[in-house]
Amino acid sequence: MIWILPANESCYDHFGSFKKNGMVDWAQQARYKIGDIVYLYLTAPASIVAFKLVVAQVNIPFEKAINDSEFWRKPALFEKRKKAYFTRLVPLPEKPKTKISMAILHEFGVKGQIQRARRIGNNKKLLIFLDEAFDSNLPIDYPDEAIQGSYPEGAVIKVFVNKYERNPDARSACIALKGCRCSICGFDFEKVYGQLGSRFIHVHHIVPLNQIGKGYEVDPSKDLIPVCPNCHAMLHRKKADGTYPTVDELKSLFRAK
Repeated sequence: MIWILPANESCYDHFGSFKKNGMVDWAQQARYKIGDIVYLYLTAPASIVAFKLVVAQVNIPFEKAINDSEFWRKPALFEKRKKAYFTRLVPLPEKPKTKISMAILHEFGVKGQIQRARRIGNNKKLLIFLDEAFDSNLPIDYPDEAIQGSYPEGAVIKVFVNKYERNPDARSACIALKGCRCSICGFDFEKVYGQLGSRFIHVHHIVPLNQIGKGYEVDPSKDLIPVCPNCHAMLHRKKADGTYPTVDELKSLFRAK
């Protein structure tokens, strides 16, 4: 699910909170699910969409929420939170390439002012615009795999990965929740290649497509894992019996070597 959430900078220092804590625990106002994407709209005087976030946790009691009292402009506002439950929002690395004002949101069908959490729903034009308005530092590149058949010399055949692995929001949510270290072999591109490898990783969908029903909605926390290109290719390589190796099977093979 995709949401737009209003934020008042005169009440709370969102930039400072994200910089220090890397996340924010938001008083729960809607039925968020883990993996949902939230666009944070800063109200007047900024009046722009400034952040793209992922829901990392829900139903957090006050006692287990981040102590962010220092970022509240008025102490009384923090005190009101003590009986609330919270949703943990983690900012994604993408930054808006253009100023997304209320006027622009109105052009894409958003009605009135954004005064509470609002689902974007089936507004495809707005979804595409917001997705393209934010830069992605997470390129969707997949390894090449030769498959049976006759092809011209130099032809490139790609690994067949499902739509959930290619979905940029699902990928971003998975990486925000689980990091960029391979879940199979532990390879970390940034540690080996420095800045060139920063935040580079593939994402694999754990559940086979033939086990997914029509009403299925991907849950990045349960369904997706970060993997390096080598392990990703092996997860999509059929075994002798025609099935694909599971994550646990591939881990066992790696450890055995």
